[in-house]
Amino acid sequence: MVSIEKVYNYLTEKHNFDINKSKVSMLILMYENKDKKKDVDMMFSLICNETLSEIIINCESYKSIKKDTIPLLKSKIMLLEKENKDLKSDNEELRTNYWILKESVNKKLGIKFN
Repeated sequence: MVSIEKVYNYLTEKHNFDINKSKVSMLILMYENKDKKKDVDMMFSLICNETLSEIIINCESYKSIKKDTIPLLKSKIMLLEKENKDLKSDNEELRTNYWILKESVNKKLGIKFN
């Protein structure tokens, strides 16, 4: 028995289909009709490079994207942006300190650069 819920999740999340569960149910019913099975498989093969039979098999092992994923990624991005900004600031500070130290050493050694 085909799980309409799993096929629906697979199509909407993996292939970004804008479809509702009743349409998925109708597709499955069409697919179960032996006369239309080949046509439905060909249509899906053209649209998403998978036949509906492959989609039905793949949807069983497909792990749905959790709703928490996007907020988690946003917070991680914000954290990385802050870390990147801090590293750039540290880099500028180190560069400035390097040039100050170099000038100090050059003055003590009596080396002048134009």
